[in-house]
Amino acid sequence: RVLLAEDNVVNQKVFQKMLRKLGVQSDVVGNGVQAIAALQGGDYSLVLMDCQMPEIDGYEATRLIRAGASGQHNLKVPIIAITANALDSNREACFAVGMDGYVTKPIQIDELERVVSTWLH
Repeated sequence: RVLLAEDNVVNQKVFQKMLRKLGVQSDVVGNGVQAIAALQGGDYSLVLMDCQMPEIDGYEATRLIRAGASGQHNLKVPIIAITANALDSNREACFAVGMDGYVTKPIQIDELERVVSTWLH
């Protein structure tokens, strides 16, 4: 299962549709607080994390997940940043907080397929 943390409803629907086409089951949350809570109560193989969300953004949520806020079994869950910002500094910021990968919006299905095939064995 994949956890999608994305605050934009249109983006949520687009991602879910693409993931379904790839045969991947997903759950959706709208912010970092909900992402941490979902990880506490669920077993996910991959997290797609929007960087800019309300309450707790993707950067802070990732820091908290890596620190154990979502439970010890989730410390190493792969977290892939989803962002509209394509600057090198944004990429570096994602890796600095413990994200494992980085994709930019609007994401294409072939890019999503590459991410899924890389991280879901």
